[in-house]
Amino acid sequence: MLIEVFLYKRCRNIACRNLLPADDCSCDTCTNNNGFCNLCMCVICSKFDFEVNTCRWIGCDLCSHWTHTDCAIREQLICMGPSVKSGSGPSEMVFRCQACNRTSELLGWVKDVFQHCAPSWDGEALMRELDFVSRIFHGSKDQRGMKLFWKCDDLKEKLKSRKMESKAACRAILLVFQ
Repeated sequence: MLIEVFLYKRCRNIACRNLLPADDCSCDTCTNNNGFCNLCMCVICSKFDFEVNTCRWIGCDLCSHWTHTDCAIREQLICMGPSVKSGSGPSEMVFRCQACNRTSELLGWVKDVFQHCAPSWDGEALMRELDFVSRIFHGSKDQRGMKLFWKCDDLKEKLKSRKMESKAACRAILLVFQ
């Protein structure tokens, strides 16, 4: 197996170890970057970590490639764009995937992450996730995105000052999505 890693035939991430290209992906990113694994590596920096169930990573709805949130922000891949669902109408925060150049909406993605993962986070993890969401929606100009941004900042302050417990903050952020 080690030989396969050195020959770029298998992912070097010990938690992944998939054969490459993973899922027989034939996109430019997977075919032109020796050793790149679309299942666990960031499209921009080609690094991986062991973080799961987090807003630290953004997955493309269409090609299933992953990008670190910080890399996407730095490369300006998170921005206002036309509604992904309707293609027209009001703008919303979207992520443009560098691998396939298509966009995914972010509000529903954050909602899914929080609904499925937040109940298991401790207070420190919740603070980190609220910070990621704040940075993602910082430039939002749509009402729902701005509301989420403001709520994240409010909850971070309440958690820091111990005016709210993490379970209550988790419930409060989930109410924003209803």
